[in-house]
Amino acid sequence: MKILDGARDKEGCQLLLVRPRYLDWRKVDEQQVIEAMWYTIETLLQDAETQRCGFCAINSLKGMSPKAFNRKFMPKMLESVQNRLPIRIGALAQHMGLPSTRASELAKNTS
Repeated sequence: MKILDGARDKEGCQLLLVRPRYLDWRKVDEQQVIEAMWYTIETLLQDAETQRCGFCAINSLKGMSPKAFNRKFMPKMLESVQNRLPIRIGALAQHMGLPSTRASELAKNTS
C-alpha cells in the first residue's frame, strides 16, 4: 500500500495505491496484511484534509495472475474496516492496466 502524497481525486479524496502483486502469501499471513492496512489508514488520518474528504483506494491488479489473487481474503479485509472507520472511503477502484485511465497513469508513475 502506498499513499500517493499530493495526489487527490476531484472530490479531494487522498489516493491510496494498493498493489497486491507484491504480496507473497507464503511469507505473510492475512493478519499481517490487515495490520499493515490499518497502519496505513492511521497514517491517512493524520492529515486534516483527508479526514474531511476521505480517501480513494486504487487496487492495481496489473501484473497479477489469477492464481495469485486471494479471493477469500478480500471479504475479510473489507469486513475489518466496514463501519469501523472514522473516515470517509470515497471510492474503491479496480485497475487492470487498461490504458488512458487516471488509475493507469498513477500506477505507471509509482511502479
